[in-house]
Amino acid sequence: MKKINIIITLLFATLYGCGQNNGFEKKMEKFRFSLNKELEKYDNEKIYNLKFDKNDSMIIMIDSFVSKNEKEIKIYRENILKKYENNPDFKFNTEKYIKVDLDKINDSLDELNLSKDVPLSKLLWIDPIAKISSFKTIYFLQEKEVEELAVFNAKISITSSQIKTRKINKSQWEIIDNSYDVVSKFIYDLNQGKVMNIEIFEKK
Repeated sequence: MKKINIIITLLFATLYGCGQNNGFEKKMEKFRFSLNKELEKYDNEKIYNLKFDKNDSMIIMIDSFVSKNEKEIKIYRENILKKYENNPDFKFNTEKYIKVDLDKINDSLDELNLSKDVPLSKLLWIDPIAKISSFKTIYFLQEKEVEELAVFNAKISITSSQIKTRKINKSQWEIIDNSYDVVSKFIYDLNQGKVMNIEIFEKK
C-alpha cells in the first residue's frame, strides 16, 4: 500500500495541471474544492495514508459525483484524447528502443487500476493522460531502483512528453507517451476509464 500512496500523491500534482478549463473542468474544480470541508472530519494520519474506503462520506460523495456526471466525464475524456490525435510533432524511432517484458504488469492490470482498492482513484484518474502518467510511475516503482525512480521523476518534472492518440474503436483508444528515455503505449477504455494493456520501450 505504501507504493500506491506514493503514486496517488504524485497523481494529485499531475491531474491538477491537465485540465482544459471547460464546463466540466470548472464543475470538477468546484467539487474538489468542496472536499476540503469534508476532509476536516478526518484525522491527519487517515489523510496522508489515504485510508479511505467505500463507506467513508467523502468516497460516497465522489461516487455520487462520478455517477451523476458519467456522460460529461466520457465527453471530457474523449476531448482530451482528441487533442493529441495524430500529433504531427510526435516522433518514435523503434530502432533506438528495446521492448520491455510486461507480462506480470499486464496480468495484474485490474489491481493496478485501483478503483476497488483505492476508491479515491475514481476522482483522481478521470483524466486519461494523468492515469497513463501514473502507470509509468507504477512501472518504475516495480521494476527500478530508488535512484532510477528519483531520476525519472526529476526528469518528467523538468521536461514534457510527446503524446499521440489514435481511436481504435467506439470505446478504446491507443495512447503513446514518448518521455524520451521511455516510450509507453497504452490501450485505454473510454467508458470504463481503465488501462487495458501496456507496452513499454526503453532507450538503448
